[in-house]
Amino acid sequence: MRLIRWFLPILLVASAACRAPVTTTVILVRHAERPPGTDPDLNAAGLARAESLATALTRTNVDAVLHTQFKRTQQTAAPLARAKSLTPIVVSAAGTEAQHAQAVLQALAPFNGKTSVYVGHSNTVPAVIQALGIVPAPAIADTSYSHFFIVRKRGSAVELVRVRYGK
Repeated sequence: MRLIRWFLPILLVASAACRAPVTTTVILVRHAERPPGTDPDLNAAGLARAESLATALTRTNVDAVLHTQFKRTQQTAAPLARAKSLTPIVVSAAGTEAQHAQAVLQALAPFNGKTSVYVGHSNTVPAVIQALGIVPAPAIADTSYSHFFIVRKRGSAVELVRVRYGK
């Protein structure tokens, strides 16, 4: 009987610890600089910024890299994916921004409790941030390439941090 009285509180504490919410981190970045056009490659400044992203996240444990089907997002994500030895996940940007955001959340689901990086566009990054629970989401100007956003979710708590990187 004494053993049960001693062991029961430990079991209850351990059980509560197992149910504690995990922290999921999503780093969202707009693709780097590119020339005008439908699906252009990054320009020299964009290629340098893509390398800067990989450098900025060197000490971050990244479990997944996601991007859209466009060359500019693929090329922005490539140095980071290479540095982390990850194969990027392509999430099509077809449909509405809200539909794309839901597709990104679905692709992120296996990485609950981990850190993922999503490379998108000036319209899709805010849509995904909003789908993650930050309302209103920050707007990204069409000429803005120098920030990424960190969304941390722990249970029902959600926080957003904006980080400047590159030149």
